[in-house]
Parts: sequence; C-alpha cells; structure tokens
Amino acid sequence: MSRDFLRANAAKPSVFAEARQATSAENVVAHHEFARDNHLYLSYAIVPPQIDRSKPAHKQSDATLHAGRA
Repeated sequence: MSRDFLRANAAKPSVFAEARQATSAENVVAHHEFARDNHLYLSYAIVPPQIDRSKPAHKQSDATLHAGRA
C-alpha cells in the first residue's frame, strides 16, 4: 500500500468504525503509525477477478493474469 493510501485511511478512521467493529478504526490508525514510525515501504498487487483461484499460476489460461514469480 502506498503511504498516501494508509494516510487517507488513517485520516478518517470513523468510516471503518461505522462499517465494522470499533477496533477496525483503531487498527487502521495503528497500522499507519507503525508503517510511518518504522519507515516501511508497503506495496500491494491487484489480482484480476478473471483468475481461476483453484489453479496454480502455471495452469492459468493466460500467464500474465496471475501475480507471482515469473
């Protein structure tokens, strides 16, 4: 996750509190503070919904759809 993504979530924890348990809001803020304080670089991958999650990467119909090692 980018720092901006975490920062945006931590800026409005009430959204998480309304949608889930109250601890979700606290967790979002704590996650942001931990990443910030420890100078962590965070990233994420978006896996397309077209992937068949029951198959490993090498058995997918299109090898470029799966996030993983080449």
